[in-house]
Amino acid sequence: MAITLVTLLDAGEYITALPKKEHAAADWQAAMEARILVAEGGGSTLFARIGIMRALNAGKPAPPFRATAEAGEGLSAGAVKNATRKSSWWTST
Repeated sequence: MAITLVTLLDAGEYITALPKKEHAAADWQAAMEARILVAEGGGSTLFARIGIMRALNAGKPAPPFRATAEAGEGLSAGAVKNATRKSSWWTST
């Protein structure tokens, strides 16, 4: 069942409705704090969204890295090669 969180109020109600053990987890507490800061401070809702997404995906493996974007709008082959090559400051001597 997919749930749609549209407003900061929706997000807050979703978080408070979680089981107590899950609601008390650090990820959800950080998401709630970010939501409150955005609501009270009038900042960008992107911060609250990031907090919610991190909490929703906690414990799940990260998606694989894709070096190029869709429709050919991405890094050139040379840029990908350079980005994946270890620089001298990455390696220890």
